[in-house]
Parts: sequence; C-alpha cells; structure tokens
Amino acid sequence: TWRPPASTAVHEVLETPDLSAIITEISSQSGWAAGNAMTILFGHVSGSGVRWVESARENNGIMTPALEISYFAATPPASNSAQFSVSGRPDGGEEDVGNGNMYLDSSDYEMMHDGSEQVVAVVFPSVDIEAGMSISNAYVLFDVDEVRPGQSDQDVTINIYGEANVSPA
Repeated sequence: TWRPPASTAVHEVLETPDLSAIITEISSQSGWAAGNAMTILFGHVSGSGVRWVESARENNGIMTPALEISYFAATPPASNSAQFSVSGRPDGGEEDVGNGNMYLDSSDYEMMHDGSEQVVAVVFPSVDIEAGMSISNAYVLFDVDEVRPGQSDQDVTINIYGEANVSPA
C-alpha cells in the first residue's frame, strides 16, 4: 500500500514506494520479453484524500507518469537503471468502481476519487527489461496536476498492483 504525501505544489513530483516485487512478478512470467507493455494499477483502500496527477506530461525532461527500474543484468553482471514513460493520454485510464464506466482520455488522474471511487491504470507501452532480471528497485513518478486544499492534503491509502499479463495493452 501507499500513503502519498499531501500535494502542496503543482508540478511537484509524486513517487510511489518500491514496486520491485510487482515488476519482478510480471517480468518473470513465461512469455515475458523485453519491450512488452506493463500495466500498473492503483486502487483505493481508505481515506478521503485525492491526489491529482497528470496522465501524460513532461516534467523536468521526463515524460510522466514514468516507471523507473533499477536492475542487475546477468551478462555482464552490472547494475543498471532504466526509465519507461507513457507515450500519451491513451496509455491509461480511470474506471468508476460503482458502475464500471471507463474514462480513457483524461488529462489527469484523480487518485482515488472523482465524484466516486475509481481505479487508475497506467500502461507503460514498452518496458525493455529482459525476463529474469534481478530488480533491485522500481517506482512510478507522477507530476502533480492540481492542489485543492481540503482534498489534496487529506490522507488516502492506495493499493498498487500489476496486471499479471505479459502483454496487457
């Protein structure tokens, strides 16, 4: 789970905790190949707070949301780091938990309420990590889109999980 800090400024960076276990589980599946798409999902656990983040925006030279992965390559043994970004708004969406309605071209994601509870999915269209890499750290970087006192400073707990599919897009 993730308890993101209060958003205090537009375009500040919001970073998830370490997701290496999720990335390892997906990239270790039979059929995984470098360059496959990878989907990370965010669901509400508790709290009334909301974090507004861009669905696709460059921030400090990084297209966000971005998936940052640190890993060890087997041959030659070396520590590496790579970043994978969305290519635009179609690389994610929001689903209303109550009625199942999908919103696929939003300019921002409301984590985790937009009038009602929702699930946010972010698809990284080409994650160039070979199967079986030893993932040492991984996280998603978001760019804060809006700050709303009374909402973006309230607590929210978010469940983060990956789609267990070697080709989710």
